[in-house]
Amino acid sequence: MSQRIAKWYEAVLQQMCAEAYFEDVDLQDDTDVQNALLQGNNRLGFVPFGFTRLTASQANEYLATFAVIHQASDDPTLARTEATFYPDTNIPA
Repeated sequence: MSQRIAKWYEAVLQQMCAEAYFEDVDLQDDTDVQNALLQGNNRLGFVPFGFTRLTASQANEYLATFAVIHQASDDPTLARTEATFYPDTNIPA
């Protein structure tokens, strides 16, 4: 795979991960994270209509390269007590 294609593929994996739901997922447990990546943008407990999800091999590639540190929830019923920033910056995530 060319360097340029590899960079694009990494960006695709990151974007797909960004669209996955990680509520109630233990981010330290690769199996939990992989299951969330396989579910993709389909929140647990809802009919899986969304198409943005990784295959098992893509989830394994993601976990071998990246880690999910934190994801801000879009659940409006959750209290937001602190801001989330990109690591080592003051840029909001």
